Amino acid sequence: MFGIYHDIYIEASIEEVFELLSTAQGLEKWWTSISKGKTEEGGTMQLYFNEEYDWEAKFEKIKHPTYIEYQMTRAYEHWLPTKIKFELEELNTGCMLHFTHDHWDTVDAHFRRCSYSWAMYLRILKRYLELREFIPYSKRTKS
Repeated sequence: MFGIYHDIYIEASIEEVFELLSTAQGLEKWWTSISKGKTEEGGTMQLYFNEEYDWEAKFEKIKHPTYIEYQMTRAYEHWLPTKIKFELEELNTGCMLHFTHDHWDTVDAHFRRCSYSWAMYLRILKRYLELREFIPYSKRTKS
């Protein structure tokens, strides 16, 4: 199995970062177009990007405010059964986000594009939290 890993320092409280990683309203600020669901272990989150990308993930584990783990349950075949994990480490002036997207079967062109896309999305998350810069979903692929 293979994984995508990124660490990013964010100058924001661990609570603010956790909210944007775990709630429907938060995910819409930096990743999805529309999200719906409950933030609880066993709960599901709809991750809607557009008609072609109407995905779903299940909360496997939540430890407020330091850990979130999603199991992809509806997505492209490549994404099944991948897991997305966010681990937050509180620091004096912000927090460190340790990102993992693992359980990939192969390292192919799609995997490499996803690694790059995650880096870009995490940058959008960071800029939203630090600068309150909001990029509408329709423009995120052009960022």
